[in-house]
Amino acid sequence: MALTQVVRGLGGIGKTQLALEYAYRYGGAYRLVWWLRAEEPTTLAADYAALADPLQLPQHTAHAQAETIAAVRQWLEGHDGWLLILDNAPEPAAIHPYLPRSRRGPILVTSRKLGWGGTARALTVPVLPREVSVALLLERTQQADTTAARAVAAMLGDLPLALAQAAAYIAATGLSVAAYGARLEARLAELLRRGEVGPEYPATVATTWALALQAIEACHPAASSLLRLCAFCAPEAIPCDLIRANASALPVPLAALVADDLQWDEALAALRRYALVETTDEMIAVHRLVQAVTRDRLSVEEQAHWAGVVIQLLVTALPLEDVSREPKTWPIYAQLVPHALAAVQQGAHARSASETTGFLWHRVGAYFGARAHYVEAQAACQQALAIYEQGRGPTHPDTAECLHDLGYLLQAQGDLTGARLYYERALAIYEQVLGPTHHETARGLHDLGTLLQAQGDLGGARPYVERALAIYEQVLGPTHLYTARSLHNLSTLLQAQGDLAGARAALKQSLSIYQACLGEAHPFTQMARGQLEALEPET
Repeated sequence: MALTQVVRGLGGIGKTQLALEYAYRYGGAYRLVWWLRAEEPTTLAADYAALADPLQLPQHTAHAQAETIAAVRQWLEGHDGWLLILDNAPEPAAIHPYLPRSRRGPILVTSRKLGWGGTARALTVPVLPREVSVALLLERTQQADTTAARAVAAMLGDLPLALAQAAAYIAATGLSVAAYGARLEARLAELLRRGEVGPEYPATVATTWALALQAIEACHPAASSLLRLCAFCAPEAIPCDLIRANASALPVPLAALVADDLQWDEALAALRRYALVETTDEMIAVHRLVQAVTRDRLSVEEQAHWAGVVIQLLVTALPLEDVSREPKTWPIYAQLVPHALAAVQQGAHARSASETTGFLWHRVGAYFGARAHYVEAQAACQQALAIYEQGRGPTHPDTAECLHDLGYLLQAQGDLTGARLYYERALAIYEQVLGPTHHETARGLHDLGTLLQAQGDLGGARPYVERALAIYEQVLGPTHLYTARSLHNLSTLLQAQGDLAGARAALKQSLSIYQACLGEAHPFTQMARGQLEALEPET
């Protein structure tokens, strides 16, 4: 295999299966084989960063995901004997940040797109030869009608995914290959007349699944509902626990199904029987073409309904802790964010944007911000802000929180002028709606003050920082961590103004709180101690 090899071709042609087969046959020749889901930037970044854990890199717990990714890439550049597989990459630019500069191991990419000439050697996967298609149908159906199998293979264009689905349908229903061919021919003509073939998948796939979906709807409506729900998630790694542990967020018939082990097993068995899903004990996977055909069979109202169900499911499942302060929540977010992005995207296609959608966007933005993906975080928070302003109003506290978060994200990207505008809008809402002594008002004052300090306006910053400190001391108490943080920042401001005595006094108070609340070994305690030692007058 070339050092960088891209396997490209039509959806359903078998690119992923080919990559899996290569890894299965030759994985023993490598010290490390790592599979990366490359379709979405979020998932690709998470999968790449996750490699730091088995490699035992110290950066696997780094706050900024980019730091972890850089450490993984550096390790790959310094070691050999590894194989990376990037599945369903959208284009070369999407994977360039993850390609080691010195290729010590091979990289296998699958993609539906052209244009890989400057990045990798391309191998275009063709449809199956007709005789292979016929043999596949007859072997999987245990039938011998070569003429009928050849006619079905021709109608399906020898596309492997469509052939596998057809064989599963025949096996599940007990039809002959000839009878299936007659139904397929009638259904294809109907679909083409009605113009229901979507741009995301070939007519052969739409035709094949139309028959299977119709059969599932008739014999197992609850399984059909489960498939519809999965069609509005990301295609891979849909956690069973996401669905089963949050039954309260599901429609009643589906909630009853997921609550009963036997009904759950029966529904998955029905979907597997027709080759509509792949499952393990923990995960469900649905091919993106199955998802596309499933969604296209629904009305716009039904699409909005199921997108809303998935959005509510995710909101129920996401941890309530502040993701920016709780790294233990990051693996959960990394698993669920791809499904959140898929659900809100499909909801937008169905022209549905509820306040729950806004909340989900806001949580996704908070996660991206916590992992230092500021551009993605800003885009998510702007989506949330637009929904909040329309649904909850321009002066709602949730609107203010979103404005404040956008200020932080712009500040992190160096846009201090833009950040100030967001901070000022948020603070005005806090003071008006929550009152001048609320702790959220204190947060708005504190962060606006530190921004003014960063802009060099020390005199303008000081009243904001001092007001925030006074509120924290009054509302949260003199030994609260927020009080300590405010004292710490006040010390920095006083030092910048030349008031070293005042800076030492504030820093001593802050250090005392850190010691009591966090302990001597905490980085905040150590940082404050080092700064205080630097401020102490020479003896």
